[in-house]
Amino acid sequence: MSSFTFYTASISEAAKALDALTRILKKGQEATNAATLPSASIYEDMLPLTMQVSIACAHANKLVSRTTGVEIPTQENNLRSFDDMHARIAQTQQLIAKATMDVVNKSVNEITAFPIGYNRTADLPIAALATDYYLPNIFFHAITAYNILRKEGVPLGKADYEDAFMALHMTQ
Repeated sequence: MSSFTFYTASISEAAKALDALTRILKKGQEATNAATLPSASIYEDMLPLTMQVSIACAHANKLVSRTTGVEIPTQENNLRSFDDMHARIAQTQQLIAKATMDVVNKSVNEITAFPIGYNRTADLPIAALATDYYLPNIFFHAITAYNILRKEGVPLGKADYEDAFMALHMTQ
């Protein structure tokens, strides 16, 4: 088992969340009502499934950018289908795969300016930004995607999300 590092606490966890998102989307894609699911939301004033995926990926991209110093191009919020969502996740996973452990671990105590509210910034350690902002947002939007699919009748269970995080520890 590898040691616990900033990389394993941030980049690895973001990758697992996207794996979980992929798993639950595949189940949604198999549902009889799959055609309506990309535009489904939990409540009428909430963002749809496609936006949950888009936002989760955007936060993962920003996490990679902040921890590696590599500028990541902004992605449009133009997802319309399961294929679009899977492609976006795959694109984000490719960026995550390029983040090296050494570079990420060296960034742990770097201070970065982060916008909060209107015309305000906070100077935060990158570790705090990763664990207190980016990861919670990635998890939130992945879980919201799960909840949308569950609300729409897709047969999902906790393991469909959790197994992506526990896969390395499972014997079968």
